[in-house]
Amino acid sequence: MAHNSSKGKEKPQKVYRVEAESSDGVVVTLGRYETKESAESDSRRIVEDAYYTNVNIIHTPPPEPEPEEGEAEAEATAKA
Repeated sequence: MAHNSSKGKEKPQKVYRVEAESSDGVVVTLGRYETKESAESDSRRIVEDAYYTNVNIIHTPPPEPEPEEGEAEAEATAKA
């Protein structure tokens, strides 16, 4: 059985999202994007469609990677 492994290949982080307010007042995320340019492009289209209001592009940096076990111990020892 074939298995597609993505080890060693990191997917690009989607660090931008477009949020807007729907007609019933609920804030929704309309998309997540890898680049600001693609978020801006979709944002313009969403504004032109005029279904959503208060359209915003939000930058969401990726979380800090968790230190590996050995690194965490070394860091804790260095702080002590």
